[in-house]
Amino acid sequence: MSLPTLKKIAAYGGVLSVLGAGYFFKKIQDGLAAGSYYSQSMTILREHPGASEVLGHPIRSKFLNLGDSFNVVNAAEAKLAIPVKGSKRRGTLYTWSDRQGQGWEVKKLQLQLRDTKRKVTIYAIGAKSEEGDMDNQDAAEVVDD
Repeated sequence: MSLPTLKKIAAYGGVLSVLGAGYFFKKIQDGLAAGSYYSQSMTILREHPGASEVLGHPIRSKFLNLGDSFNVVNAAEAKLAIPVKGSKRRGTLYTWSDRQGQGWEVKKLQLQLRDTKRKVTIYAIGAKSEEGDMDNQDAAEVVDD
């Protein structure tokens, strides 16, 4: 084979590899976003008055960092760090969910605003506070730093 032919084969192979990687990346992202652990977490975030105020409307999720070791989904549990963006600010929504029968139950949500290290718990099942049991209630108010 001639050198120009080998160059064309290498170029086409490179393009196909990049397109294939992009396709599978998108399929993995779509698969994670289709899980009820993901959609329930985003619904709770969007309905939380403090988070909505701080982030701004509309609140949208971005692509997950697939290399983040926090992100784990298996048969029993799902832990995700979901990048979120509102009209005012960006942040990361940390979510912990457990499988309950055929479905998923969100156990805890924490919001960390961009450029801060502080995580604020905005939802927790069975959370305890000084006031007592806060089952199914917002565990803390989100405040603008």
